[in-house]
Amino acid sequence: LPQGQGPNKWMTDDQEHLSRLYGMTCVVLLLLYCVFIIGERVVIAVLSLVKGVYEPSGYDQHKDFSSGMGRESFAYVPQLMEVPGFHFPLLICNIDDVDVRLIGWKDPNFDSETDPHRNYDIHNLIYDVPHETLKRSRNKKAGRNSKPHQEKEDRPIYSIVKHYPPQW
Repeated sequence: LPQGQGPNKWMTDDQEHLSRLYGMTCVVLLLLYCVFIIGERVVIAVLSLVKGVYEPSGYDQHKDFSSGMGRESFAYVPQLMEVPGFHFPLLICNIDDVDVRLIGWKDPNFDSETDPHRNYDIHNLIYDVPHETLKRSRNKKAGRNSKPHQEKEDRPIYSIVKHYPPQW
């Protein structure tokens, strides 16, 4: 800058004028860059909070989750996958409120037509630790005489898994 010359002036008046003009031009260009480039990103970020920015790709295939159960739709059912000595995963949740087709695998050695949930009882760890929130015991069908599920202040021992199928 021209005022930084000190007592020994080595710039002419025209050089001082041009260096001031060059300095102001650089400041203006820097401000314009900040306003247009960085400001545009700020505006996009603020607008994305107010206005939806998702644009779907593809088309609606008219498939709902419940119509493809067991073939192409599976739920996340908590299970221990690779346990030595077991050929099938061990379930670590109560599956009485879940359609068994959502589990994703079936043990061919156990096949109960009347209650498909019993097919998984041997693989379910919830029966290994008795607790009051169980609706039934292992390999017993839940009936009218069984103790209803009671809501307690205690947290459940195992994960809760439910499926709410549509009413059609």
